[in-house]
Amino acid sequence: MKHAFLTGFLASLSVTAVDSQTTEDDAAVHNLAAGFSAARNAFDAKALANLYTEDAHYTRFDGQNVRGRAAIEKSWAEAFQQPGFKNTQSQREVTSVKFLRPDVAVVTVTGQLSGFAEARTPMDIYVMTKAGSDWKIASHHLMRLVPPASASRSESKNSSIQKK
Repeated sequence: MKHAFLTGFLASLSVTAVDSQTTEDDAAVHNLAAGFSAARNAFDAKALANLYTEDAHYTRFDGQNVRGRAAIEKSWAEAFQQPGFKNTQSQREVTSVKFLRPDVAVVTVTGQLSGFAEARTPMDIYVMTKAGSDWKIASHHLMRLVPPASASRSESKNSSIQKK
């Protein structure tokens, strides 16, 4: 009986420790995503690059693959020099976090970009890794979500197809 009680007690302690670590890590990955938005809105390519691991992989919305922190910094610096980019702001929100292991998380972030001629809705998928107590972005895939065609446009397409 003592053994069963002790085993149950120790098991409850380990669950509490995992839950506590997950809560701290969840906050850390949310903070990393918020730091990304802050650095992006400050047009600070160096601060953005420092959020990535040294050997990180970044796929831009246009499909260009960028490898390594230095190349990622250069990519962001070039993006910030594009006409019209300086008038933009990003509002992003973490929509999901999935811990694959205690030191690896997949994080999805969606939001809005304002200041461009057309509305833009980005979605970022990060693979974040933990080294010591620090979380960094190991892989980042940025997509631009395209809203579905309006129903009226779809209906007009269908009606013109049927008339042929």
